[in-house]
Amino acid sequence: MAITSVCHSAPAASAEIDGAAQLLQRKPVRKGEMFTNVNLRSIRPGFGMKAKRFDALLGRRAARDIAFVKSLDASMIEGGFEA
Repeated sequence: MAITSVCHSAPAASAEIDGAAQLLQRKPVRKGEMFTNVNLRSIRPGFGMKAKRFDALLGRRAARDIAFVKSLDASMIEGGFEA
């Protein structure tokens, strides 16, 4: 019986999806509500918006209602978001 090896390579990490810390909200956020250090938090590992964007999000407003423990993405921020 021949022994074979199988190599499973992980997909290349994108700029946003790399397992680094991500931003989530501490509670549900209503449309138009301002993001603050009270309703945002950083957790690890994460696959959403990178935690390094935390300060840039402070003072921005939610574009829609966001459920509790939902990974943030640019479409959830009024006016869009670029870091």
